[in-house]
Amino acid sequence: MKKLLFFDIDGTLYDNKNDVVPESTIEALRELKKNPDVEIAIATGRANYILHKVENILEYFDAFVFLNGLQIVYKGEEIHCHIPEKNSVDKLIQSLKEKEIVHGCFSRYDEFISHVTEDIQNDFDSVNLQVPKIKDLHEVEEIMQVYFFGDEGDFQKVQDEHPEFRVVPWHTNGADILPHHISKEVGIKMLADELGYDMKDVYAFGDAANDIQMIKAAGTGVAMGNGIEEIKDLADYVTDSVDNDGIYKALKHFNII
Repeated sequence: MKKLLFFDIDGTLYDNKNDVVPESTIEALRELKKNPDVEIAIATGRANYILHKVENILEYFDAFVFLNGLQIVYKGEEIHCHIPEKNSVDKLIQSLKEKEIVHGCFSRYDEFISHVTEDIQNDFDSVNLQVPKIKDLHEVEEIMQVYFFGDEGDFQKVQDEHPEFRVVPWHTNGADILPHHISKEVGIKMLADELGYDMKDVYAFGDAANDIQMIKAAGTGVAMGNGIEEIKDLADYVTDSVDNDGIYKALKHFNII
């Protein structure tokens, strides 16, 4: 029976703390690539132009679900792309500006941020990413996704004021803002359907809040040992942490490698 495996990047494939893809994970991907009954995909909140930290493993993947399901690529061909309606996005940006909340966006081809504080700089440093270019988001064309920084109260306030969107935390003080019908779950289901897989033959590996829905949707959901407690509670299997061979051990557990 053929299997389709989806892997999150940060905290799953990529060890942010040590700024590396663990060697055991690379070895596991090599083994998977040799198996004709397995296809492997990345499902990430990252855009397709900020993958430099994992460029040494991209050759192993044929499929990518970017920006939490907003864009799907298979063997170099874009098979899905959703750009939210501009008027709704402009209202959202204006609301964030009025609250003086640091906010950013992924456009079709680049990333921008409204302004940067010391805390925001530290947040980007913690995941080994460069701070985006500063720009008024009202001036950005083809915005695909907006994100912002705040606390739980800010998350709830933005959600209450903009019910047409869904606020998805990805950090203790950061959250993505997605159209209601978009998620990693929707993205992996769309790709699985396109490739002819039943969801019972789909595995999903993740660690954070934006992985919860795909972990629940997959036939087998695997939580990383370094993941949040909620995702561990929902997963079918909890493996070791990313920096302690978690991917390799899980694939061995399921006899996939």
